[in-house]
Amino acid sequence: MDWQGATRIVYDDEEIRVIWHPGQNDFVLITFGDMRATVQGHRYFADKPAQKANIAALGFVAKSPNWYPAKNVRRAFQAISSLIADYPTKIAYGGSMGSYAAVKFSGLFGASHVIAFCPQWSLDPAECDGINPGWQDHLRPDMTGMGIRAAEIGGQIFLWIDQRDQLDMFHGGKILEASPDARVINVPWIGHNVTSVFAGTEKLLTLISACRAHDVQALQAFTLRMRRNYPVRRDRLVATAIKRFPRIGYAKLIQHAYKDRGFLSQNPRYLPGALTYSVRAYGESDAMRFYLAFRDLCDPIQQMVLCAQLFRLTRCNILLETAFGTALIYDLTDHRCSHEKSCNSETEYYIGLEIFGRFAALYVFIGEVRLYLARDHRQGISIPPLAAEMRDPFGFVVEPTGNGTFALKNADAYLSAEPGGKIICDRKAASNWERFSFGAQALPAAL
Repeated sequence: MDWQGATRIVYDDEEIRVIWHPGQNDFVLITFGDMRATVQGHRYFADKPAQKANIAALGFVAKSPNWYPAKNVRRAFQAISSLIADYPTKIAYGGSMGSYAAVKFSGLFGASHVIAFCPQWSLDPAECDGINPGWQDHLRPDMTGMGIRAAEIGGQIFLWIDQRDQLDMFHGGKILEASPDARVINVPWIGHNVTSVFAGTEKLLTLISACRAHDVQALQAFTLRMRRNYPVRRDRLVATAIKRFPRIGYAKLIQHAYKDRGFLSQNPRYLPGALTYSVRAYGESDAMRFYLAFRDLCDPIQQMVLCAQLFRLTRCNILLETAFGTALIYDLTDHRCSHEKSCNSETEYYIGLEIFGRFAALYVFIGEVRLYLARDHRQGISIPPLAAEMRDPFGFVVEPTGNGTFALKNADAYLSAEPGGKIICDRKAASNWERFSFGAQALPAAL
């Protein structure tokens, strides 16, 4: 069924929009979107699960982070009350800003049940016992005294809160003062991300069924199952362990990283600590394997920093690596740059890259001397002769090309590693052969 064809806008003003979706069941779901939701045609919070299950739904959407002004909701109710009048069971449903509205207007709508994720009670600090209630950037003069009162609440209230989150527990506690019979279901290690734990049609139907049965034990068991493998919970556990017990935390991080790269992609700052732990706990080869597996999460500067750390920890070779998995090498015998698997003679040296902002210089390190390289008259890369004009060694521009790779551009041409081993700087565009990254190789230092 084309669900947009079955929905219609039943109320619309300067603050809110209300969408109606008829269903074939004995209850109606009244949903309120959070502050991230925006007006988009007939979309509303939990629309897809509700429509997939053919649930009758009344979706309230705020046109700004306005915490659903009471006068607008009341006007909307007068306009749409006939749509839900015949449903004996009315379930208010929302998260964060939406859960504030679900609880506050539960009495107005005659709700029999309220499902509220990480609910809020008020944004007005004047009524919050000296506690900053949060979200102050969205506080407006007309929100004064917006706290939820006992007379406004109807039905059985179910609150899902991470009891470790002090701010959410403050709001939950104020709701409990107004509604002592409300039931709190703990969602530990999730913080203010509770709503997304229960996204999906089957989860919604399970919550509704257990709430209608007033089966708190089933709700608690279901909640524990749902949050156990939720990425946010895992990420918070790892971050807390790293802070309090670094060895345990980094061991867990490395263990989970190979299964799910999400945590490290969002928190690349943990890579240096993970590399250090990996060297000490598992050895040099495992540390380099770890770096190579996750370097694509880093930009060129981050890769260079990690490689510098690897060199300090393992004395490995740091390579400027091509898309072929080969390294840029400079041969002193014929003064040419090529790319090969490794140095094969005493006159070959790995080429390094020094980055300063978006600019970079190629160099070779021979003994204690760093010699910079430049684009020569043959469009190759070599040590410039004494007579050459080389005012600025940082003649290359670094251009990120995605997945941890980057291109090197000199004037109007890109550096390229050709399949046969040749390095040339004459390409007008950057494709696969023009992509580089920092590599690490567990070999003795270059001869």
